[in-house]
Amino acid sequence: LQDDRMGAVEKLEEVLALNPADLGLLQEIGSLYQELGDLETARSYFQRYADENPEDKESFTALAGLDRDLGHHAQARQLYERALLLEPGDAQLKLAVAALDRDVGDFDAAEEGYEEALAAAGTPTQRFRALRGLRQLHEYRGSYRKALEYLQREMVEFDAIQPPLARVQFRLLTLPLYIRAGQPETALAMLDSMAAQLQPPMNSVVPLGQIGAFEALERVPELEAAVDSARAMMDRTGLNTVESTVVWGRGRVHELRGEWEDAIAAYQRERELSPTDPEIPTRLGRCYREQGDLDRAELLIQETLRARPPFGPGHLELARVYEAMGRSSDAGVRAATDRETSCRRRRGIPCRAARA
Repeated sequence: LQDDRMGAVEKLEEVLALNPADLGLLQEIGSLYQELGDLETARSYFQRYADENPEDKESFTALAGLDRDLGHHAQARQLYERALLLEPGDAQLKLAVAALDRDVGDFDAAEEGYEEALAAAGTPTQRFRALRGLRQLHEYRGSYRKALEYLQREMVEFDAIQPPLARVQFRLLTLPLYIRAGQPETALAMLDSMAAQLQPPMNSVVPLGQIGAFEALERVPELEAAVDSARAMMDRTGLNTVESTVVWGRGRVHELRGEWEDAIAAYQRERELSPTDPEIPTRLGRCYREQGDLDRAELLIQETLRARPPFGPGHLELARVYEAMGRSSDAGVRAATDRETSCRRRRGIPCRAARA
């Protein structure tokens, strides 16, 4: 909860030394190293688990997740397929394959996979996960109204498995989708209603919802106030797991003001906190492009596109870089790719056509 992941690793290593037979600890430690961005150390722990459990699907799914983070999509698919041979009907595996299809831009296959998982789901949790995948797929493509339809179905299943506070938190964090789907008034009304419902100390989560909503609206003064409130909440409670969201909000404040050096510093800090997030290099590249450092911008955006080849905003940013370089033919190719895979944006605001 304090986001001290190395501290957590050290304690888990102590437990493993006391109980070497608890092999699940290898997966836990590997996952922590993966979150820290130390993928080779993570792989060593996952491989140790796999060597001891060659017939366990988890031996393959953990390694597949690493390859997915690295953009090694073919290797990840092979590992998922091996896991499916062990458990052909596993719903989580089918969702993982659908997510991989989304990553590589095979959106029809991804949608089919999510729909199959939804049809086979027998519990609220399984339905929630399938609906979440469908919602995220349509968000990824910029089909915000369709994504909102799935979100509303998703909430029904979420409410069946979670306590009241978790339901409010979930709604707070999904407010940007209402704004991108052309319903900002609904989002702000929901925000005000939830803020009024929550009493201290439960209202400490409200600034996180405000960050997402005001960033989507590009309302800089309100966004900055929300970031300050969230930072104060972190200092008061020690809930450091939300720091990446707070730092991202700070970066957006600086970016929207044209304060490129400060925005870069914030996004670099965000990357330290979330080293496997593939979208952060594009944020950095956007700022370097604005500064005129086009070569660095190109390299950073290409990092994103290696991990997520169809990521529309990345292609659009790379088109802008190539346009600034005078490489107009390359810019046209990237812009066409963006039209296919994602909504066109200018500083984060979705185009009207993509809201359909």
